[in-house]
Amino acid sequence: MADDTKRRWSLWQAIYEERSAAKAVATSVAGSVGLLTYSVRDDWAMGVWAVVVAFPVCWVAAEPVRARLQEWSQKRRERQRLKSLFENLGDEERTVVEGFVRLGGCSIRWGERNRRGDEFPANGIDSLTSRGLLEPSANIVGSETFVLDEDLFEYAKTVVSGPLADPPEAPIPF
Repeated sequence: MADDTKRRWSLWQAIYEERSAAKAVATSVAGSVGLLTYSVRDDWAMGVWAVVVAFPVCWVAAEPVRARLQEWSQKRRERQRLKSLFENLGDEERTVVEGFVRLGGCSIRWGERNRRGDEFPANGIDSLTSRGLLEPSANIVGSETFVLDEDLFEYAKTVVSGPLADPPEAPIPF
């Protein structure tokens, strides 16, 4: 008798302590379908059958909705994090980030940085580097470059306005 009570209690706990939103929705909808079926038909066997049939269907239908809502929530949190990060940049740091956006890429060569010194102040570069948002690197040709955090760059593209980089030189005819 005690084992049967423990089993029932553990089943009750498993249902009500479930952390999956899809299962919770499926349980609620299936229970409602069963209750409605019982109310209309006045037959408890049909009510139980309706619950048994409705639960897996509702669970399968609710899982993609839950996954999409979770993905949307994560993207929203990440965007908020990037917005906060961007808004808390110092003036010189922001100038550097805006310079990358105006040049159209998250990587620039040292020579380009030196040529456009006012767009890339040294203090801003040092500060972003110490924060881990800008890394000195080398490209495939061996030129030394600065690489801005890609997520920060993508966010900055959505909020920075102004003229873009100088148009590229005309292609060399062969």
